[in-house]
Amino acid sequence: MEYFPAALEKLVEQFARLPGIGSKSAQRLAFFVLSLPEEEAKAFADAIVDAKRTVTFCPVCRNLTDGGLCPICSSPKRDEHVICVVADPRDVVAIERARGKYLQFVDSDDQLDPNATRLLVEAAEETQADLVICNYCSVMPDGKTTVHGFMQPYTRMDKAQFARCLMEEPASFYYGVMWNKLYRREIIMAHDIRCDEEFTWSEDMLFNLSYIRYADSFYAIRTPLYYYSRRRKHSLSASVNPAQVVTTKASLFKYYKELYVQLGLYDQYKLQIYSYLVATAKDLD
Repeated sequence: MEYFPAALEKLVEQFARLPGIGSKSAQRLAFFVLSLPEEEAKAFADAIVDAKRTVTFCPVCRNLTDGGLCPICSSPKRDEHVICVVADPRDVVAIERARGKYLQFVDSDDQLDPNATRLLVEAAEETQADLVICNYCSVMPDGKTTVHGFMQPYTRMDKAQFARCLMEEPASFYYGVMWNKLYRREIIMAHDIRCDEEFTWSEDMLFNLSYIRYADSFYAIRTPLYYYSRRRKHSLSASVNPAQVVTTKASLFKYYKELYVQLGLYDQYKLQIYSYLVATAKDLD
């Protein structure tokens, strides 16, 4: 039995098709539309039709646009060499509005502990550290998990103290990668620190060496908060030939040397710095 006129029933049915709208909410929306002056109701309907007709996908990034390039791709202020991949165009708005104090990086096929971000931020806030590092788990294809970490936990260090710890394992994933760390956004932005596109691997290490030059305090968490998946079997590393390894390590050596000269520690750690050229990551075994 129909309780409403056919036109109203049809309107209710259309509203009920919207995600998250049940029958009662659909009725409330339909009655609200009926209560509008005719001009406002027409404007509402025209807005729906107009959006459907004119809004398309940007040919470059697939963001929403009303024709041609989207505002981001067409802006001369944007760096066209840097992209941000999101699952849905709606996520673009959230990214654009983000103005947080910290930056955290995650590889898409790895996993974070549910409390990772909260614990890293709490540590940064409590200690005022510029870089917070956590232990991480290496997860093998058979499910076996190994915890890795080298830095003395729960101790706030200055740059010289951190540099001494770094020399104990200069080629380690723990110090070299970006995904087990929390960075201060203002330091990255102020010094335009980025991953070098010319590096096919170890771009994380270069990023970190650049960041360390401007960071003053460091703090480590013993709890493993990041799960590094070994299921990838290091496909990228496997594609790097020995010549690339030598070239990349030689480039990174220059940054290592500059950092330790700046700290006045180069003479003390010269042998360890040179050992980086032939060292391998112990926490990759």
